[in-house]
Amino acid sequence: MANRTAADALIGLGHDLGPEVHGLEEWDALPDDHRDLLRRANGFTLYHGAFRLFGLREGPLSLADWNEERTWRFAWGERTRGYLFIGETAFGDQYAYRQLPSGELAGPEIYFLQATLLTPSLMADSFSAFVAEELLRNAQKPYDHFIGDMIARHGQVGAETNWAYAPSIALGGPEILDNVVPLPARTAMTYQGDIVTALYADPLDRVPRAVSQWTDELGRPRLRLEY
Repeated sequence: MANRTAADALIGLGHDLGPEVHGLEEWDALPDDHRDLLRRANGFTLYHGAFRLFGLREGPLSLADWNEERTWRFAWGERTRGYLFIGETAFGDQYAYRQLPSGELAGPEIYFLQATLLTPSLMADSFSAFVAEELLRNAQKPYDHFIGDMIARHGQVGAETNWAYAPSIALGGPEILDNVVPLPARTAMTYQGDIVTALYADPLDRVPRAVSQWTDELGRPRLRLEY
């Protein structure tokens, strides 16, 4: 009952709710409480769009699309291997299950992958705990003051948009709000993946002198480090 009450409260605070669904056969690996929430709400945003839970729907809150390799994961290489991403913050921090090569989940635990390097840490031991301790808590008041400050400064952020630091924190840019820019969510994640992958692949550990934009063969905006 307590878990159901937390989910009810979360839905009451949610925005951009998708329509109820009944067929979840392709996502039968998800825990029952996660599937139950998707049946009722099917993905939504919280706290003026700053937190997102993906669902079985089209558009920027699509669980299937966000987990497609070509959407943004390709830019990160091995850092995204073995995860099923189920939600994110507007800064690009990811919520995920660990996933086996078979497609089954390694367990019910939820991991938090910090946006700058996608460094993982255990967040909750179950989806119900994740709902109560992370989503519901942040829906009421984010514990990350940068998120609260960004919403206070700029207002609602669309589910299709992420915030990105320019210059990237991975390149030594300061973590200040004046350096935050809005980008399409998949572009923001791709850019950051391009930067991190290039930095860690450089055998000489050089310091880049510039960052340039380019477009790949699939028409995706990309970044290249110049030395």
